[in-house]
Amino acid sequence: MTEREIVLDVLTERERTGAYSNILIKKALDRGEELTPHQRSFIKRLAEGTIERQMELDSVIGRCLKSPDQKMKPAVRCLLRMSIYQIYYMDSVPDHAACNEAVRILKKRHIDHAAGFVNAVLRRVCREKEASKEASNDISAEDRYSMPEFIVRMWEEAYGSKETEDLLAALLEPRPVCIRLDERYPRELQEKTVAGLRDLGVEVEPGRWLACCRRLKKIGMPVAKLPGFAQGLYTVQDESSMLAVEALGIAPSSSGAGTVIYDLCASPGGKSMHIASKAPKARVFAYDLTRARTDLIRRNARRMKCDNLTVKEWDAETFDPSRFESADYVLCDLPCSGLGVTGRKQDIKYNVTEAKIASLVSLQKRILKTAVRYVKPGGVLVYSTCTIDRAENEKMADYIEQKLGMKKSPLAPYLPEGLLEGQEKDAARLQLLPNRHDTDGFFMARFTKPAP
Repeated sequence: MTEREIVLDVLTERERTGAYSNILIKKALDRGEELTPHQRSFIKRLAEGTIERQMELDSVIGRCLKSPDQKMKPAVRCLLRMSIYQIYYMDSVPDHAACNEAVRILKKRHIDHAAGFVNAVLRRVCREKEASKEASNDISAEDRYSMPEFIVRMWEEAYGSKETEDLLAALLEPRPVCIRLDERYPRELQEKTVAGLRDLGVEVEPGRWLACCRRLKKIGMPVAKLPGFAQGLYTVQDESSMLAVEALGIAPSSSGAGTVIYDLCASPGGKSMHIASKAPKARVFAYDLTRARTDLIRRNARRMKCDNLTVKEWDAETFDPSRFESADYVLCDLPCSGLGVTGRKQDIKYNVTEAKIASLVSLQKRILKTAVRYVKPGGVLVYSTCTIDRAENEKMADYIEQKLGMKKSPLAPYLPEGLLEGQEKDAARLQLLPNRHDTDGFFMARFTKPAP
């Protein structure tokens, strides 16, 4: 099976089942043990890119049809999308190759009746692609950036048209894989680990904000197979997620025996392990709802040798009286709409609705009502999400302060210099944007619990 056929199978399976593409792509790559690094990279880029720009690609298809309502089999539409993506965005693929391969696949799969139609559409796309690109400013921002209209309007209201345009463009830029080097190991070993990655041809760049962060490009194999991963020398974690842990402000003097730290809704455990490594003598507890999620945290914690991390299944909405005011620090990285990570999980933006956001806001409030009861007087709570939505972020921070009685606490003492540029010195919340901060879209707000 060729790379393009593998991608077509991923796309049609996603259409048929609604399964998330990252899961389908991983399964396809895992099955193809014989695939070369170049083939893996091609499959990943073509599948992710086609899904990421699906609305734009559908608008191109629509302009080539006699009727915008013309029906076609899902496999034919998916094949058109992935072929047009190659023509528009993959310079390494000659236009004629994209057309010929599409027709070949149709004939191989006995969909011959659609071959003439697909060939005609793709030939027209090839002829008109330069003019179409020049006219791209005339199409809606929703189609140009493949982002649902209500999300575009929401961001324009929050940030203005220019900032929204920059944000939409940034979300379409390829995001590197970020790793967090375990700083418990000597600097020499960390540098040796990075050198080993470079020896394999991996491009390694420093993080934008934190010394423990590295950005990987041109990996060519699963990260789990890279040297040093199995030994727990580093783990995959975006820099924005690392910054949320930094916002807790865990001081060395507070990380000794007797310090208690909770990470609610913790799977897959990146932040929990980061906390455990920063506070090796503290008692760190990671909670999540299901056994599957907590088992994932346990596997990661064993690999990273986080012996001070305890993992338990627990519904974060349910209050445990035995833990009342027992925690020095509580991290609430809660379920959210995920709009800040659409550059990594391309399906998210197509599944978010206003009704789903409203439901998530209600869930966040229920969890937070419980979470604040675990914080000791004088203790710290950090609320964070991986989304860009004021209802889930800024308004939720207002709710924590105004309705739950927590006191806002400045972030500046705990975050890298320059990150809060343009904000007041006592700013207690931060919205990270990929176009401004070169991270995933992420929000954090810091609070302390007043003494009685």
